[in-house]
Amino acid sequence: MSSSPELLGPDTPRNFSRQTVVRTLLFWVLMILLAVILFRMRSPSRSNSASRAMSYSEFMQQVEKDNVASGKFYMSQNTAEIRGKLRNPAELFHATVPREQFTALTEQLRRHGAGIEIAEGQSADWTTFLVNFAPLILLVAFWVFMMKQMNFKRAKNSPQPGDR
Repeated sequence: MSSSPELLGPDTPRNFSRQTVVRTLLFWVLMILLAVILFRMRSPSRSNSASRAMSYSEFMQQVEKDNVASGKFYMSQNTAEIRGKLRNPAELFHATVPREQFTALTEQLRRHGAGIEIAEGQSADWTTFLVNFAPLILLVAFWVFMMKQMNFKRAKNSPQPGDR
């Protein structure tokens, strides 16, 4: 097999090198993008880092002082997590309360004029699983794609039986 440009046809070495450069750049752009996505997933969210964790007893003291402005309850089987805002000092907080105290606590908060919202706790369904593992799935899919491309090139460039 001769390597002269006239025998290679439209896939000259120059076009081949452009394709290689484009694929290499695309590969590194995707790798950097995946690294950024993984970093953003692992870094703490702003909503959690900006709110102060409170113990149950400290939260109840704030309720009795009429210092809770609003709260959103996230219900689970045995507990309820409340995320809300204090009046003075105006800051965000989160606390976990027993589920048995929920009815009396919401009544007490309503009497003190606090805004109350109730939501279901975060469930771990298949969409949450898919969103959490999307970067890993993309990385594996991209790796499989690159391996197939390498095998295709290797098979294309390997000498065929009968070629000399």
